[in-house]
Amino acid sequence: MQGKISYLAAPYSGTPEEISKRMEAFYLVDAELMRLGYFTVSPLLKHATLPYADLPGSWEYWKEYSEVLLSRCSEMIIIMIDGWPTSNGVLGEMALCAKYGIPIRYYDPETKEFS
Repeated sequence: MQGKISYLAAPYSGTPEEISKRMEAFYLVDAELMRLGYFTVSPLLKHATLPYADLPGSWEYWKEYSEVLLSRCSEMIIIMIDGWPTSNGVLGEMALCAKYGIPIRYYDPETKEFS
């Protein structure tokens, strides 16, 4: 694992309740992976700045930011929480992985296992 950077992907958009649940799941998985020795990055870690700035949460806005981060990563880990298969952001990030030849792994937060 040493020196590798893993990009974490998860759905974001939705109702305030959905966003809150998704971000809680995201933070818990991020902490778990860090305990396991992963070095993680994600635009979702910027979520905490949104209440303090007039920044949109849309994929269109975050696409370039995501691409810069992802292009420097060794892998992408998709957190398999509600909404991930249809998320515009996750689908866009998957397309970026294809563009850069970055492998994708899937993490189930319920079982705490990769598939």
